[in-house]
Amino acid sequence: MIKNYKFTTLILFVFLAGCGFSSVLNNNSTNFSIEDITQNGDKNINDNILVNLVNYRNNPEKDKKYYLKISSSESRNVTSKDTKGNPKTYRIEITTNIEVSDINNQIYKKTFLEKKNYNTMSSKFDLGIYENNIRKNLAGTIARNISIFLSSLN
Repeated sequence: MIKNYKFTTLILFVFLAGCGFSSVLNNNSTNFSIEDITQNGDKNINDNILVNLVNYRNNPEKDKKYYLKISSSESRNVTSKDTKGNPKTYRIEITTNIEVSDINNQIYKKTFLEKKNYNTMSSKFDLGIYENNIRKNLAGTIARNISIFLSSLN
């Protein structure tokens, strides 16, 4: 039984190591550069998105050059309450609209929406820290989705 497991693990490793897997978001494989970014809306969300897009900025070797307009908004809603009427669960939604233009002034628009449900905490301080972490994670997800969108443009 143990020999069979070791053999299967070895075969699996050989096939995976030799299959040529590489990340889709590898910075060397991207064919675009973000030349300029204009931002509107929630400054903290936009700043978190821009931090995650910094690797794609002002790269002169890339063929495609894009100019971005980013507009973000956030909403935080109570999704359920306990019997006393106190909030029990919340939802944070981040909506980001982007407008992409290239050198030929061709314009592409897309909206990205990410949301997260979470439970309340007894400590409001801890809840605030947790909400900030959620915002950063959602902004990172939106930034990855923006880079995938830009990679897919003609």
